[in-house]
Amino acid sequence: MNDYYFVGLYAKKSTGEDANMTALRIINKKTNTIFQTLNFENIDTPTGNIMTIIYDNVTLSNGNNFYVSNQIGRVGGYLNVSYNADKKRFILDPEPVAEGVKGSE
Repeated sequence: MNDYYFVGLYAKKSTGEDANMTALRIINKKTNTIFQTLNFENIDTPTGNIMTIIYDNVTLSNGNNFYVSNQIGRVGGYLNVSYNADKKRFILDPEPVAEGVKGSE
């Protein structure tokens, strides 16, 4: 994951009070170009506002995998993102995992 920067794009719906991450740009550090954009607009629960909208909504995991915080359940959860080496793309699992829910860990 040393090759990438993560930049969250946030927006606030006209009917809501909170800003949520609508997309995550993955930027190649060497070329300073957008490698990929993950879109969260079709995720049913708000994404990227559990920690703070400034930082900490992306948590690195093992290898080239990471989590994006998601406001599911009572205490929040996350979306899994894994790197597919064959496709050379990050793959977003659109089903959020709730923290503290048996069977989701």
